[in-house]
Amino acid sequence: FLTNNYADPAGAMAEVARFVADSDLHSIFRLVLKVGAPDFILGRTQSIYNRYFEAGTFVPKKIAARHWVASLTAPRDEEQGPGVFSCDAGISAWLKHALQLSGVQPTVVHSRCRFSRAPSCEYDLKW
Repeated sequence: FLTNNYADPAGAMAEVARFVADSDLHSIFRLVLKVGAPDFILGRTQSIYNRYFEAGTFVPKKIAARHWVASLTAPRDEEQGPGVFSCDAGISAWLKHALQLSGVQPTVVHSRCRFSRAPSCEYDLKW
């Protein structure tokens, strides 16, 4: 759908992810985000991931202060797990926006991808 209807499919997916983060993180949760630490948010991303995707495992891990790495293991078949635009632009944009809502300016790098022969996707998060 994205590749057939948008000149920039990754940008379109990122915009959808930001919208979903805004919609999903309603006002009460937003208040918690503003007073909560980014560590609190990242520690709960696995359960949030499971709200959107039935397949796969999203595992966040704290590496150091202000540095986390999250991995996504899921089928590569886009009918069974997150597709290439979801795992790249979508998840990255959602993570970045959720952290921005907590008051930090993060960098999110999708450093490995299941669709580029890696066994899992990996997201490097710093702020």
